[in-house]
Amino acid sequence: MNETFDDKVIAKIKTAHLKPISRWYFTTRTWALTVLIIIATFLSSVGVTLILFLLTDHDWFAVSYLDEGLPLHILKTIPYLWLIIIFIVVAIIYSSIKQVGRGYRYPQRKIIGVSLLASVLIGTALFISGAGTYLDTYLERTVPFYDNLIVTNKDIWVYPEQGLLSGTITAIDGDTFSITDSDEQPWVVTMDSDTQENTPLRIEKSVKIVGTMTDGSHFNASLILPWQK
Repeated sequence: MNETFDDKVIAKIKTAHLKPISRWYFTTRTWALTVLIIIATFLSSVGVTLILFLLTDHDWFAVSYLDEGLPLHILKTIPYLWLIIIFIVVAIIYSSIKQVGRGYRYPQRKIIGVSLLASVLIGTALFISGAGTYLDTYLERTVPFYDNLIVTNKDIWVYPEQGLLSGTITAIDGDTFSITDSDEQPWVVTMDSDTQENTPLRIEKSVKIVGTMTDGSHFNASLILPWQK
């Protein structure tokens, strides 16, 4: 006697001991994937925010004082960390959307494009609101080695022999003031009539200084800027 298709299916179910999957499983799975997509989109947006902040906060004008050329500095400054994170997150979003509802019907290009567009729009809004400064400072304080993974202004204003110095003011005396740099080294900074002070000086304020190093602990300032723009 020939088996019908239905008979074969029933026999297969009995042999493999297959059981129907509860509707709650699919509902829970859909909700979990939806939450994952939302979280991933937010993380990608944070990445966009920090990329915009790092590129706009960077003191590009100071690169002209360094021995390395601008092309090399640009290659070093590109926030590869956040670009990699965004790439991974978008891949997670794509994989999750494919498994939600009828997401399998959407073409790859459309899913990736919409994900990137949403991340850019949300990330730009966060950047305009000033969240970039907060996020960057928070990560510096809480994530080990974060400073070593990206190039920031802290990697520029540490070359006094090339005319770039930064630190925190510890004392002020007329046309001179003292600072301590990031390596806890003290410096005596001298100003003259040609020095441009683009920020008021006060104790415990962090400043960036363009000028000339006269010896291992003395610096003549031609331009003084606040650390935060």
